[in-house]
Amino acid sequence: MSELARWDEIKNYDCEIILLDRGPEDTICFSYSYPVFLDVEWSPETIIPQLEKKYIKRRSDLIIYLDASVKALLNRINGDIRRRESLDFIINYSKIEKDYYNKLSYVSYLDTTDIQPSVVALKCLDIIQEHLKHIHKIRY
Repeated sequence: MSELARWDEIKNYDCEIILLDRGPEDTICFSYSYPVFLDVEWSPETIIPQLEKKYIKRRSDLIIYLDASVKALLNRINGDIRRRESLDFIINYSKIEKDYYNKLSYVSYLDTTDIQPSVVALKCLDIIQEHLKHIHKIRY
């Protein structure tokens, strides 16, 4: 399923919590930044708002951005059996991506450099629970 079709479908969900690995903001960020890597000129300022209006009806309430040092990323890439983009691409893209996400007020960063995946999961759960407590205080 294309990302745009995914966001079009999500707008119809009638539930309080939807957990996504890469939400609509990621699609927007990617749309702004990827042409830079392709060395293609286009006007995202006119195209992106149209895409948002048509497909992205529901924005994230919370984003947990998992970050790691360059050394940790390199170790993970080298230890992964799946084909990955080059480290240079990942590092360059992550700089642009972080600039985009730094502009959003609802992003929590979690440095995963020196922690095991099970601890990352627990820390994410803590962030989500804290966010839900805050939401319920506002609503009631």
